[in-house]
Amino acid sequence: MAMNNTSIYNQEKFIRAFCQVYSCSKAIEEFLSDSFSVTQRSGIYQSKTNPTIQLRVDEDSQSVYCSGIPTPYNAFHIVRLYLYGHLDMKVDSNISLNQQPSFQAMIKICRNNAAIRAAFVKLQNQKTSSSYANWEAALSINPKTNSIASTGKNLKLILLNDSKLNQVRYNRFTKKDETDCPEFSNERGNLIDDESIGKMALYIEETYGLYIPQLRILEMLKTTATERSFHPIKDFILSEVWDGIERIDTLIIRYLKGEDSMLTRAQTRKWMIAAVARIFEPGCKFDHVLTLAGPEGAGKSTFFKVLANGEWFSDSFSFKHDDKAKVEEITGHWIVELSELSGMDSKQDPQLIKAFLSREKDEIRPAYARKCETIPRSNVFAGSTNQSNFLQNCNGNRRWWIIPIKGDEGPGNWQEALKREVPQLWAEAYHYYQSGEPIFLSKELEMDARRLQEQFTENQADELLDDIEAFLERPVPTAYDQWPISVRLQWQLWKTGRIDWLRDEYRKEGTHLLTMVSARMIKEELPNELIRTSHRYHSNYINALMAKFSNWKRSEQEKVSGLPLFYCGADGRAKYPWLRCPASTMIEKPKDAPLSLLSLPFMENLNQEGKEG
Repeated sequence: MAMNNTSIYNQEKFIRAFCQVYSCSKAIEEFLSDSFSVTQRSGIYQSKTNPTIQLRVDEDSQSVYCSGIPTPYNAFHIVRLYLYGHLDMKVDSNISLNQQPSFQAMIKICRNNAAIRAAFVKLQNQKTSSSYANWEAALSINPKTNSIASTGKNLKLILLNDSKLNQVRYNRFTKKDETDCPEFSNERGNLIDDESIGKMALYIEETYGLYIPQLRILEMLKTTATERSFHPIKDFILSEVWDGIERIDTLIIRYLKGEDSMLTRAQTRKWMIAAVARIFEPGCKFDHVLTLAGPEGAGKSTFFKVLANGEWFSDSFSFKHDDKAKVEEITGHWIVELSELSGMDSKQDPQLIKAFLSREKDEIRPAYARKCETIPRSNVFAGSTNQSNFLQNCNGNRRWWIIPIKGDEGPGNWQEALKREVPQLWAEAYHYYQSGEPIFLSKELEMDARRLQEQFTENQADELLDDIEAFLERPVPTAYDQWPISVRLQWQLWKTGRIDWLRDEYRKEGTHLLTMVSARMIKEELPNELIRTSHRYHSNYINALMAKFSNWKRSEQEKVSGLPLFYCGADGRAKYPWLRCPASTMIEKPKDAPLSLLSLPFMENLNQEGKEG
């Protein structure tokens, strides 16, 4: 016997009432305790009869995922499935869900439960909801025309319930609307654009007799975004329950012939966990770049692309792009590869690279939005290179988690095997994330990583290094700060014996050491013409050379007063100048001893930063 529309509507309200009274965890523990047991992992329930079946609760969306089934259930339906599902075994498969015995048994529970009945009564007194089956009955009619009224409520009902329009969903990861309905697709595939909106407006007019301006449709899409939303990567990560076999520690070792060390294992593991954390906690602190260093053709990019399930991967990012382009490139991508470390040549300011990698959120203006939004980052960075000295000798290198690989087998030999393994890799990483495992290295492994980073830092030797050191340690006259650049250079040339003639008024002996310098100042005043004629000596390279001197530290403040105005900006301040360290902090070392990045005074702050993650 067919049910009337009112009973269908009421049954939908009973489902909502049940879910209001019982969270997913509470429903499992109260109704399914004979079938599932609580585990030590939060939100995970193990079948008592089948070790391969687990239930995983997503508290944010109040959904339950069952092993091997990608579609989530709410509290009502997970209880129906496991408590009364056996009642439906002999029922015709064509019978609608709300007529099946398991469904009717759940409705009986709802009617007999006082708390659910109370929630049901409250729902009865609320305005009509769009979540029930015969939603067309709720469409209001224009009494003058006896046609569907052109109201916001009607448009919302149509968008949320029409069998084609409700396939337009809001992707919470990409921050864009998508559709699975071919009728609204376009040249961009399933992404909703102006063409799609026009097709939707035409469909509504033809189907419901409503002329709705496209702008109103756009506004209603934004209004209903939460109700239509989904998160594809969350669904992907939660699609499988970890089988308990450890895989991610040896992932790069097995597929790319990475060095088998505790550091390789830890860096791979922490980076994978961080990728999961960035999805479930967007904007969480993680600024490390997992960098594969090895020969061309090893499959470094293919490796990261397969891990990102293909569609959430990008290798188009470059530090040469402007800030807006960089932000657009990482938005909507999970694993962003710096392919061959694009834009990482020595002309790029390492401070700007460091600052960008350290950001936890970005300002973007989504399509059709009137203003910018602050979006927490949901991506992690990866790097690939075949260079042996891609790092500049400067602050910030601790962000690069380097794994040398042999990669003697191309991706054709392992790509399919990795694809099959990927769901379990992310299930394992999610397990570690759920258990609260930190996403930073231990102190000992951090030091191992620093030593490896030094091996990939550009050659420390430079023919002007001694000249720069002598310049920094050469006392200058008291009037030196008041002299123009040309005179300062002449004095330096005279003092080093490179010229004999100098006006008497400038023939002064030095009385004090310089306490503040900048890259431009060194380039203008160093008594060696090579620094002004060679393209090699740009500001970033000079700054990298300055980092070798342990008694000089770069200012942590962006703008500092104290240098002559011709070395300053319009505001009379120099940008990130170098400051001489007080004598008490100077580090003595033999002149011929190799300079180590770890020995610099400012690395103490860096080490502490690493400890904090």
